[in-house]
Amino acid sequence: MVPDYNGIASLNYSSFVAKEPYPYKSEPLIASVLRHNQYFDPELSLVAEVDGSIVGHALFSPFEFIVLGQKRRGVFLAPLAVDARLQGHGIGSQLMEAGHRSAIDKGYSLSVLCGIPEYYPRFGYVQEAFAHTGATVQMDAAVADLAGITERPVMEADLPWIIDMWRKDHQHDRLAWFPGESISQWFNHSLVYRSSVVLQGETRIAYVKYKRQPYLRINELLTEEGAASVVLSHLSREHPIQDSGMIACSMRADSLYNKLSDSLQIMVYQEIRTNDALMLKVLDTKDELLLRYCAEAKLSVLNLGVLAFPTLLDIDN
Repeated sequence: MVPDYNGIASLNYSSFVAKEPYPYKSEPLIASVLRHNQYFDPELSLVAEVDGSIVGHALFSPFEFIVLGQKRRGVFLAPLAVDARLQGHGIGSQLMEAGHRSAIDKGYSLSVLCGIPEYYPRFGYVQEAFAHTGATVQMDAAVADLAGITERPVMEADLPWIIDMWRKDHQHDRLAWFPGESISQWFNHSLVYRSSVVLQGETRIAYVKYKRQPYLRINELLTEEGAASVVLSHLSREHPIQDSGMIACSMRADSLYNKLSDSLQIMVYQEIRTNDALMLKVLDTKDELLLRYCAEAKLSVLNLGVLAFPTLLDIDN
């Protein structure tokens, strides 16, 4: 409910700053921005109250996912906050269990999160269930011909093209997270990240989301056939690569390699990076596809899906 918004923001700030007293806290902003999600369901934004005051909050945000090449409806859990003075009394557990029950009743098949490894597995979340980096690139951008290549912000008119490109690119993925069909799901929400359309002359050739500082990291790269090499060259020339000279990418090496032309010397390395904070819970325990994904993911990191988080979450740098 609207009257809860300020109380939720205050709780998320106070509870997270008590845990880690850093000057910037993204959790209150994440809760606010995720209400812009076109699939936002207020019934999945749960609060706990004591004497009329909000002492706990859990937000489950609906999204569409691809699992082993098939569509599944799922939720993203963030943030989960409990008043620091009342932690350890089961409030977080009650919010989690109520949220899972509601998501299951609404037909959602899975839940994903990035959170505290010591806390969430007790609720059935599997650690290291997906990766956030799958490939790294090394290249010499100086040799590329970038005449006519420009970059501009995403526009409403770009959406049909972007969405069509996303579905073609990710239709066979082991695990993928579809941002949505409204412009707010695709423009950048952070000064650190940029979401752009790359043009060659007047023609769209790519949608790209990347982090510029302190290193170049590409979270989404949707390109017309043969354009990926030019786009990578453009980005690395505009934002000179630091340290190792490598670009990190939120995609599998085989997917990226298939995008590249042979005209430029670009080296792609498989580098599945994950950690125990990246977790997934199967809500529909009868879904054989999800159970198969989890079973295969345990066998090898090469079986992990590589998730690119939506732009709505870029404020959590």
